[in-house]
Amino acid sequence: MFKRKRYQQGCLSRERRKPQSDVWVFRWRETGPNGRKRNRKTVIGTTLQFPTESLARTAADGLRLEINKEAPNTLTSSITFGQLIAHYQQRELPDDVSQARVPKAHSTAVTYRRYLRRWIRPRWDA
Repeated sequence: MFKRKRYQQGCLSRERRKPQSDVWVFRWRETGPNGRKRNRKTVIGTTLQFPTESLARTAADGLRLEINKEAPNTLTSSITFGQLIAHYQQRELPDDVSQARVPKAHSTAVTYRRYLRRWIRPRWDA
């Protein structure tokens, strides 16, 4: 009844895909409405997009914020700007713009990604 929420780091693994390059998969656990744990996973990107595991972990930082949104605030209070950018790109600027929380025009999403990549991340994610 009075269980403390845990901060999840998740698990990152590389999976083979036959027709294309390998992909990075992020796994975590969710508690369902009935109280049972469910294993969840999502594809972070291909090994062409993220050649090293550390780059894939950086991309998964934004997703960690989402899965730990019910965790105590003391654990998530020290968020870096780079993690915030990764979270925004994961949730608001996916490759398929129709999957975003608030869908944007294709040209808007392309422009936002370019701004983040060229100017904002190099300047503020130091």
